[in-house]
Amino acid sequence: MCRSEHRIAAALLLPLALLLCALAQAAAPTGDIELEADGLQLDYNANTLRMPNVVIRQQSAQGSLLIRAREATARGTQPSFENSQWTFTGDVHVEYLDGVLDANIAQLTFVSNLLQRAQVDGAPARFSHQPKGSAQRNQGSAQQIELDVPRQRVRLSGNAWYTDGRNEVTTAAILYSLKDRSIETERGTNEDSRVRMTIRPNDGADKPADKPANTP
Repeated sequence: MCRSEHRIAAALLLPLALLLCALAQAAAPTGDIELEADGLQLDYNANTLRMPNVVIRQQSAQGSLLIRAREATARGTQPSFENSQWTFTGDVHVEYLDGVLDANIAQLTFVSNLLQRAQVDGAPARFSHQPKGSAQRNQGSAQQIELDVPRQRVRLSGNAWYTDGRNEVTTAAILYSLKDRSIETERGTNEDSRVRMTIRPNDGADKPADKPANTP
């Protein structure tokens, strides 16, 4: 076969390879979503649905997902997690990627039946992360907490507080990496953006840090 024929064959095979790759990604298991609630209310005029006392579970390639709340609302007249946004209110509890979010209200965005983003608000909202097999439990609180699933990053903003179990950090906003369990504070110009730390020397006995008075 001559070089020109090789180039023609390669040009024909490339689109086929890209198509097969796309099909493989589309066929990646997302896991069934199990949903329980005390009822279902559909408003066809407003194109919304409401479910009281809802529990949602999913096992996928990304990990296990658990959502509990007093109420869930979404656009549409049937439960769907295909490119949709859900609002959860009242004692919201979310478990995902070995992390836990507790808040008064949460906005969760799903793409292709997988959680992509969560924004929770509370007074304060709370976050904790303890990977399987790790004895260290990192936790924090803030007025608003955002979970970015693709980046595996958590942002705490508004009187943000963080502890690794001993030492504490308080500032306006904190970025926490779920991948390597590292933190970074965001720069600011006002007094609230200054970083305040409490460092507790290791006395041989690991004692969990006391939460601030305004943290449940």
